[in-house]
Amino acid sequence: MNTRQWFYSGVAVCLNIPMFVYAQQGLVPCGRAGQADCQTCHVVQLVSGVNAWLVGILSIVAAILFVIAGFRLVTSNGNSSVLQDAKNMIINAAIGFVIVLAAWLLLDLFMKSLLSDTEQGLGPWNEIACTDQPVATTEPRKLDIEILDAAALTQAIGYVDPSLAPEAYSAGDCSVANLQANGFTAQQAQVMSCIAQPESGCDNNADASNNGLGSTARGVFQIVYGYSDKCHSLRLPECTAANGGVPLNCGKSDDTPGSACNRAASNFTCNAAAARCLLNGAPGVKPGFQHWLADSRASTQASCVARYAG
Repeated sequence: MNTRQWFYSGVAVCLNIPMFVYAQQGLVPCGRAGQADCQTCHVVQLVSGVNAWLVGILSIVAAILFVIAGFRLVTSNGNSSVLQDAKNMIINAAIGFVIVLAAWLLLDLFMKSLLSDTEQGLGPWNEIACTDQPVATTEPRKLDIEILDAAALTQAIGYVDPSLAPEAYSAGDCSVANLQANGFTAQQAQVMSCIAQPESGCDNNADASNNGLGSTARGVFQIVYGYSDKCHSLRLPECTAANGGVPLNCGKSDDTPGSACNRAASNFTCNAAAARCLLNGAPGVKPGFQHWLADSRASTQASCVARYAG
């Protein structure tokens, strides 16, 4: 095997080493079992990892070129042509390696400048760390507590004045009697009859624009689309019936004028069934009134709970 064949064989071995390394740990530490979800920052980590790997490979190539050039110098036996070729190889390898290092430094500096949020500099070379980023949402958050009485409510969101709660509806869809006829318990019916006033004014066609939440909330009890549980996505028999017998699985993208999800959510029986589902709990859903208390403007709703569930 001649010198050129040895050179290309060595390069091929070097290029295949990362296949075995990255097969175990991956180019970026995300997306696998026990690892964080991948995010935009991990794309930068990927570029940084590939960049560092290429520099390592080219360093090995440069070292091999230096060895070959040195060997040719030693064995030239005074041949001026061989000596000049060996010198040119050393010079070209050195220039190429300097260019590679300069490119690596520039690229690494550029990537760190995108991610750096401190004034103390960019830190050690080739260390780019990703942290979980906050996810913006226009939907009300859920309180991770089951609210059934005034004491628990006060502990969860602070003091509320039960006297501020409006009276329950005495007639119509949102009356206590009608809600009980739709499957609500006596306590649930009292609270939800009161909550219906600040949520929608007992308007079947009320949507998010009425309360300024900017979410997919709709109907009497302002059921929010977008969550995967059956309550929010209207995967309920009453909602299937309201949709002409066609099952629903509503998400954020279904909140368009005239959509099947909007029509079903505007049906009182369907909307009440979704509210009852949230109150009683379902897979992925904690029971209780907290689903109507998460927004900072829900003081009236909180007073309804404090007054009728205390």
